[in-house]
Amino acid sequence: MTNYRKKYLKYKAKYITLKHLGGQLDNLEDTLSINIVGDEDIHKLERMLTGITKPVIVNIISTDISTDGVEALANFLTDNETLKVLNIISTTIGGSDSLIETNAGIAALSKALQLNKGLIGLNLIGAGLTNKDVAALADALNINESLLTLGLDGNEIGNMGIEALASVLKGNKTLKELSLRNNKIGNDGAKEFVDALEENKTLVKLNLGFNNITDDELLGKIKELINRNIESNQ
Repeated sequence: MTNYRKKYLKYKAKYITLKHLGGQLDNLEDTLSINIVGDEDIHKLERMLTGITKPVIVNIISTDISTDGVEALANFLTDNETLKVLNIISTTIGGSDSLIETNAGIAALSKALQLNKGLIGLNLIGAGLTNKDVAALADALNINESLLTLGLDGNEIGNMGIEALASVLKGNKTLKELSLRNNKIGNDGAKEFVDALEENKTLVKLNLGFNNITDDELLGKIKELINRNIESNQ
């Protein structure tokens, strides 16, 4: 990967953090940002953050995380409350030597998120996530009460994954922002969000751009329900 590409992805991680979480952290300038380039750095995380009390942002950018690396990250997340934002961008979660086809990488992260009480932002961008992966994340959202924003742009998520996610959103009272740009969501997935938003009064931002949704009436209804939530949360 070229140095230009690395710089671009680091900038993108910072942009995502500022855009989605700038108002959620008391002072974004008073945070510690760490860039991860492989499994070895993940194993060092706990030692690196010993004694650190300020909010931490971790960026894992354009690399492969093996099953061992994912499990180390999941173990770290389980009881850590210092890490506030986790950006995983253009990264293969699980690596070519893993059991990613059976959902091992995301399953480990999902289990950690069920126990974690500190993370407020999670972005898994261009990570090759499938419908099964989103179903595992939905299980975590059903329990997690700290996550405020979730970004899943540029993955392989279709209507089946949205069905699981939307079902959980009906009862979720924590998540404020959800981004699913550039996936494979169609009209059926949009309808799932309409049904979920009829009950969900917390979500104030939902980005479904660059998907396969062609029903303008459904998109209009989603916008209407999101605006209702925005007004009721002011």
